[in-house]
Amino acid sequence: MATAALLLVVTSLAVASAPFTGPRSQICLNGDWLRHQGGDAVRAPEGEWETVRVPEDPASAATGSAWFRLDFRIPEEMSGEGQRLLLRFVRVRHYARVFVNGVLCGENWGQRAPFEVDVTSAARPGLPNRVEVWVHCASAEHVMPGRTVTDQQARHRLAPLIGYREQATIAEDVYLIARPDLHISDVLVMPSVREKSLRVRLTVANDSARPREMTVANRVYLGAREALVLPSHALALEAGASAVVTISAPWPDAQLWGYPPYGEPVLYHAETRLLGTDGDEVDRLVTRFGFREIWTEGDRILLNGRELRLMGYWGPEASGPSAWRLRMAAVRSAGCNTIHSHAEQKDPAFYELADELGLLVWDANYCGGPLGSTESEHMSQDSFPEVVAELARQYPLWARAVANHPSVVVVMAACLLNQADTDRLAALFHQMDSTRLIQRAGAATPPLQVAAYSSHFQMDGPDPLADIKSSHEQARTLRRWQGASVPLVNQEVWYRWDWSRPESTPTPEDFARATRRAIEFFGDEGVSGFILYGQQAFEDQPLLDGPISWPSRSGTGQHAQNTVTGGLAWGPREFVNLHDPGRPAVTPRPVAAAMREASRRYLGHEVPPVTLTRPEVIVTVTSGGEPVADAYVLAVLLEGAPVPPAAVRTDRDGRAWFSLREPGRYRFLCRGGRDWQSVELEAPLQPLDLSNGGLGPILRVSLPLADGDGDP
Repeated sequence: MATAALLLVVTSLAVASAPFTGPRSQICLNGDWLRHQGGDAVRAPEGEWETVRVPEDPASAATGSAWFRLDFRIPEEMSGEGQRLLLRFVRVRHYARVFVNGVLCGENWGQRAPFEVDVTSAARPGLPNRVEVWVHCASAEHVMPGRTVTDQQARHRLAPLIGYREQATIAEDVYLIARPDLHISDVLVMPSVREKSLRVRLTVANDSARPREMTVANRVYLGAREALVLPSHALALEAGASAVVTISAPWPDAQLWGYPPYGEPVLYHAETRLLGTDGDEVDRLVTRFGFREIWTEGDRILLNGRELRLMGYWGPEASGPSAWRLRMAAVRSAGCNTIHSHAEQKDPAFYELADELGLLVWDANYCGGPLGSTESEHMSQDSFPEVVAELARQYPLWARAVANHPSVVVVMAACLLNQADTDRLAALFHQMDSTRLIQRAGAATPPLQVAAYSSHFQMDGPDPLADIKSSHEQARTLRRWQGASVPLVNQEVWYRWDWSRPESTPTPEDFARATRRAIEFFGDEGVSGFILYGQQAFEDQPLLDGPISWPSRSGTGQHAQNTVTGGLAWGPREFVNLHDPGRPAVTPRPVAAAMREASRRYLGHEVPPVTLTRPEVIVTVTSGGEPVADAYVLAVLLEGAPVPPAAVRTDRDGRAWFSLREPGRYRFLCRGGRDWQSVELEAPLQPLDLSNGGLGPILRVSLPLADGDGDP
């Protein structure tokens, strides 16, 4: 484990200067919850409950239905006149009913889109509170709002990922949020390299009971330096109304986001403020983004004005910063500039890390999987009307979930769905966010800008590239639509052979030769991008014997307790050892060297490896030498970008795990008795440690509370 010389200063802050007093505040409630499997949607059961970590490990999630319970305290500072309290769930699979102190506060369908529930009327600030969530899998009356779907095929198609069809789980982060009733509800930052300008489209909502007048002000920062000031905009809203405002300004000297030669992974912060008629700040929201633009010219894709080819590998099941950091480092080490997310969007850490590392993301929305349909059915516009209606409701929400992430350059609109419905859904996505390219297999009709097809390596045949060549010959007609040329990409290239016959399994050298030949073929034929699957680029790793020893049960992102190393449970475990701290994380096979060698020719440049990463910090809170559980620790960046404070709930050992979005000097605060104690820490960028399973280096600091019991 890497160590660093740290200057630690423990201080005491007066109650008047305590956190949670600004217009917005947020606490991550991840950690130990109680779970009861089964039960109905009306009342939490009295039976036995077990302790689980939220977010849950998919492998240990309940099936069918389950209740989740957390007892927590809401700081008094988070309440007040004009303030709303909300619970935000990043992902619940699939249907959720949320109760606070026994009061039903809201419900949600849709296992991939984040949602919020207003709990203001049920919450008791300054006192103990209980949240209970009933979760049901994607079936029957809980598939979509207002409908009971009994058709088995429709149920299969509505469940977007086969492996998650029966899960009933809180799959990602849970936050307690305080924000004003007059607030900024959405921000989309739209850079233009061609116009050398920046547009910001934002939505302002007035949830109060009276008309309000305000001024919207936007500034952009690079670290602590003010990089751009956008014009102010005056606005008046009736009670309960909202408005969309678009503000723009020229920006001739913005630093381009990307990786060399397209740019550097430079991330700006856009600060949006609402000012009242007296000039006081009513709300403030900070949005991280990169200045980049992707577009097409004829049959070429351009990123920041330079021709771009996408050479990618897929991202299998895993979650959280520790897993994704190593996965992305491994992708880059194999010469790839792109990582692919198939079937559904990933957790927030996936996109945040890609932004920070300069790794391109080829994202995906809906894939119904092969169950519940035939070739003729999924091409028929009338086969699954329930599916299309529900997807139309969720597509704008999915677009918002990845908005402002510069790494997301291409989105697959749909898989196993007919062209007309795919066009409709792509238009909904494009209407919400037009800053990235949209594609599907088989066509390139507007608003789809890229034509795509799929193919296989036939590893047990005389020519492994036979299907790749044949598929490409058929796909060449997709390059032209109504006389216009469009880029052509191969959205998935599978390695296929007879797994039931061990003697037919290809050797690493077989994989390497076929991979090199395929990459050269794509380059010679002008294919603008491809994604490789199931390729065994790195040595298999054994299954782990027991639970992984994670440093904390708190923190944002899903840090699995039990898992396998590598890729899919139903296929070869390949590519990278994500979790075993006793073995090297990346052990190359010959195919990895072949990929790196071929990528130089295909891309026209070398993909730089990942060497540095944003810091992670564990703060251990004690009182009288004993750990303090369920306390709230805040991380405040003292100098640099206008990053808002982040609060994390400590686990049973008094540890709060922070994945910091910016390097710099931080103050970590926790309340003991009436006062807040704090400790300061310098948290620079950290070298990526490929030999430690992704769990380091992690900076550690202790925060002893001087008095009281650590009341959160």
